[in-house]
Amino acid sequence: MFACYGFLTTFCTFSTSFFPKPNYLVLNSKCAEIEEELKNVTNSLKSLEAQTEKYASKEDKYEEEIKLLTDKLKEAETRAEFAERSVAKLEKAIDELEDKLARAKEENVGIHQVLEQTLVDLSHL
Repeated sequence: MFACYGFLTTFCTFSTSFFPKPNYLVLNSKCAEIEEELKNVTNSLKSLEAQTEKYASKEDKYEEEIKLLTDKLKEAETRAEFAERSVAKLEKAIDELEDKLARAKEENVGIHQVLEQTLVDLSHL
């Protein structure tokens, strides 16, 4: 496997005798394990990327929904304020009409008394 020439031949002979030969089966097994782990990590990454896109889409949808609900809330608050002002005006108008009705009743009672007194005076003639 090693091509050793000249000076390197001695080194290669020395190095192979000094250092044990690597166990290629163990190295291949480790390489296979690392490749399998890399494949698993790659699949996990792809899955996470897909989830990220999915959740980003949901986040955008929820942000749009929040914006719509916020706009509806502002409109409802505006309508509520207008309704409160309208109720206050109507209550004031009701109070004024009740006062006017009370004065008209008093005036009617007064006119009725004058009319009765006039009838009593006419009957004595």
